[in-house]
Amino acid sequence: MATKTIEKTKKSATVPTTQNDNVWFENELQQDIWEKKYCVDGESLDEFFDRISGGNEQMRKLIQQRRFMPGGRILASRGLSDRGRKITYSNCYVIAPPEDNIESIFDCATRLARTYSYGGGCGVDISKLSPAGANQ
Repeated sequence: MATKTIEKTKKSATVPTTQNDNVWFENELQQDIWEKKYCVDGESLDEFFDRISGGNEQMRKLIQQRRFMPGGRILASRGLSDRGRKITYSNCYVIAPPEDNIESIFDCATRLARTYSYGGGCGVDISKLSPAGANQ
């Protein structure tokens, strides 16, 4: 298998090339996103492939060939619970919408904060809340 070394990453990484000599990062934007969102503690691209494939060689090969790509939270989190980090593999969660009272709003905020602390996201249905100054 042909390889090419990418020197621009935090650590050099040998990545597989295709017959067209395309490297895993086709442009600077892809590499920048990987470095800022998915690369953990300066890991090389090879270490990243190992981490997200969980040691499964077939999965590693499919990811390298871009024939299979896990979702963003999986790319960012897989293998990190072993390092003591709190993680989530889901991108988005649904939680109960708040009722129109301060206690319910703060309960909702608590659930949102917990979800965000693990790297997940939520949309909030606020249709039950009255506009400011409305009579209840």
